[in-house]
Amino acid sequence: MEPRTYSEAIKDPRWRLAMTEEIRALEDNGTWVVQSLPPGKKPIGCKWVFKIKRRADGTVERYKARLVAKGFTQIEGVDFHETFALVAKLVTVRCLLTIAVAKNWEIHQLDVNNAFLHGDLDEEVYMSLSPGFRTPHTGQVCQLRKSLYGLRQASRNWYSKFANALIQYGFQQSEADYSLFTFSRDSVFLAVLVYVDDMILVTNDSASCVQFKNYLHQCFRIKDLGPLSYFLGIEIIRSGSGLFLNQRKYTMVFSLRLVCWALGLLTFLWNNNIGYLRTVVIPFLIRDGIVVLLVISYISLSTDRSSAILSTSYHSSYRTLAKVTGTLPSEYFAISSNLLDKEFFFVQLLCP
Repeated sequence: MEPRTYSEAIKDPRWRLAMTEEIRALEDNGTWVVQSLPPGKKPIGCKWVFKIKRRADGTVERYKARLVAKGFTQIEGVDFHETFALVAKLVTVRCLLTIAVAKNWEIHQLDVNNAFLHGDLDEEVYMSLSPGFRTPHTGQVCQLRKSLYGLRQASRNWYSKFANALIQYGFQQSEADYSLFTFSRDSVFLAVLVYVDDMILVTNDSASCVQFKNYLHQCFRIKDLGPLSYFLGIEIIRSGSGLFLNQRKYTMVFSLRLVCWALGLLTFLWNNNIGYLRTVVIPFLIRDGIVVLLVISYISLSTDRSSAILSTSYHSSYRTLAKVTGTLPSEYFAISSNLLDKEFFFVQLLCP
């Protein structure tokens, strides 16, 4: 289980180590300077967020603790301005992979360690000391020198710095998708597709690929994940005949979320003696390669607040199902897809 608060995490040595590593990385990066709060300035808060990183097969990869600024307390025009940041389009991902397979190019995957922390911060932003962090003097805060996760402008600052690094190397930014950068010199071709801190690198020359990776590692701390295997929730397997794409892990995680949501909702209805079901909720079943999900079709609740909570959860599940299957059903769930060599079945709505 992932702890929700600092007081829970501090009891576990694995999370204590993760927090220590995060603070060390922030200090080594020169993210802040500890000083007294200037008169008239108000610091934003921060919190710890804990996440268990898992591999594609579901096993634990590492315990990750991240210090996140409470950017929702920032004031536009005071400590942030622009926030928009570009991300790759899925159609660009498909096109790039198709071309790479057709030309038998190498496809690599890169990840940037603490990507948002590399962004330069132009605004004057002060943040309260992190939970568990103490100084000899009272009234001291962190003046942020670089971006931090949670800041409104963090994603934009990171993208700007990374794009500038690629352009200085000789890449050109695509006008069709600004997250795609291409490098062409003599017979060497490189293409980089960026989605926040995840990157696909396509090349026709191994030596130039190694040289470019070394350049990126000098600019940022990158992780070379080798041949592309997992990107944006999609598992990728390369064979002599091409690429096989599936969303097994994404679908399994969603299925577990759906079960927890359904059980929590039924508990809520039972404990509060409100509402009734027009169809039965049956969690997912995995058997002989078949994934079955039966979703609540209709619930009548007696309070507006309960109805709003249900609507939010229900429509979130609805959108996720549509993303996984690539289908957007309108009147009822009766979806059949051969994605992952499995079939996804959903009960038809029994009410208008």
